[in-house]
Amino acid sequence: MATPKRWSRTVGVQRGTRTRVFERTHGGPLYVAVWMHGRGIVTRSLGHRDRERALQQARELASLRAAGEIHYRKPPTLGELLARYLAENRHARDGSLKTERYLRNCATYARYLAQWFGADCEVDRLTPDRMGGYVQARRAGQVSGKGVRARSVQAELSFLKSALRWASGVFQDGKPLLASNPLAV
Repeated sequence: MATPKRWSRTVGVQRGTRTRVFERTHGGPLYVAVWMHGRGIVTRSLGHRDRERALQQARELASLRAAGEIHYRKPPTLGELLARYLAENRHARDGSLKTERYLRNCATYARYLAQWFGADCEVDRLTPDRMGGYVQARRAGQVSGKGVRARSVQAELSFLKSALRWASGVFQDGKPLLASNPLAV
């Protein structure tokens, strides 16, 4: 239900092509929401506050969806992303080769994360609120059978964030592997 002070418009008449543009806060940035088969409603920020421009973008999106010209690529799974990150990202930012010990630790972090969240978990389903459950479980020893201190968990979450940041900058078929980092706040 729309709130009277918040602007919202729906474009598209055919079921499956409707596109909604709205503002979450009065005068705030505009968002677009579309229904995608198998994923439900997907919402993205348009990055601006221009209502006319947002309506034009929504009309274009609805017409492309009606024509069947938009093909959605499924987001990578956590297992796929971490495996690719470990295989391809072998150099530090300064160009030096990462040590074997560091890479072994990263593989261990990847194993724990995939074990807790599931290797087949879609990466965009990882949210900051799900990280709290992982931290508690990891500290209590539910992930590896042995409780760990805060620094260990911090290193694992730092590894996950760096993998997600890396995936946002790696392109496959002309598009980023990951459209946006789900843990970026």
